[in-house]
Amino acid sequence: QLVKLPYRHGSARAIAAAFNMQPSIISTPYILIGQHDNFFVRDVAYLASLLRYMEDESWLQCVHFPSTATLNYVTKVKRRYQLDIGKFCVGYNGGSFIPLVFWYGRTHLARSSYYTDFILRQCPDLQVSDHLEELFGTVQLNELNKIKKRSEDEFEDEFRRVHKKYSNYVYFDNDAPEEQMEVLYHMSGRKVRAATNSTPSEHEMPRPNNTDDAQKSNTRFNPPVNPHPNSFTSARRSIASVPGLEFVPSASGSSSKPPKKFKQNCFHCGKKGHSFKFCPSIQEETDMPSIDVLQI
Repeated sequence: QLVKLPYRHGSARAIAAAFNMQPSIISTPYILIGQHDNFFVRDVAYLASLLRYMEDESWLQCVHFPSTATLNYVTKVKRRYQLDIGKFCVGYNGGSFIPLVFWYGRTHLARSSYYTDFILRQCPDLQVSDHLEELFGTVQLNELNKIKKRSEDEFEDEFRRVHKKYSNYVYFDNDAPEEQMEVLYHMSGRKVRAATNSTPSEHEMPRPNNTDDAQKSNTRFNPPVNPHPNSFTSARRSIASVPGLEFVPSASGSSSKPPKKFKQNCFHCGKKGHSFKFCPSIQEETDMPSIDVLQI
């Protein structure tokens, strides 16, 4: 059912409005919360199995689909926040549920009661500009960061206690980090716009060669680029293309100088002092994508 709200609500208030409508429009025990700038680049072949598992495991409240932000997540969290979450992963069906340390506002699957009894109850007076990720993300991370200097036994007990409240996980159907693939793609509204030319771009990005799903859905999703070993992040860089959208051209001279000195190591070259956007070596290389119109 598509419900048209009478005025702009913003993402958080729109979710609350859906739950608060009378008569109720939500009657299922599970919900899929979708973000307008997230789209699936691969089929979720394990969805039915996942729902059956959630039926039997009441501790599992909220499950995210893999994205570039959560690839190789255990290593990323240990490297960035010095939190060792490996022992809290739960194996299932050849894959793992990995506890998130940050409440992401990405498209995810959750119990309906998770929102009515926890998320929305914590935010009774939502404003138009509110985003649940901003309300919960840093709060969860700060709570976990406060306990990381405890002894090993204390940390384990405290982590389980704190994370139980949020109960948010990302599920990978393959435990091998090198074989983990994105299911969701986050589209940046700052980098794309409605295409001015209605003719689709002739440039086709390479299809993933290990999924039939992408072949059937006509997905254009380029091979991910891994960060430099010295980079501050372990997340990969990926670009997908969508029909009807194009990259926003950079204003002349707008990106010639970074606004302030970058404190971390560059994603691309691994050197400290500049970000990927301002990396001087990029201009000398030919592996950067050149796409006019995004296509999926």
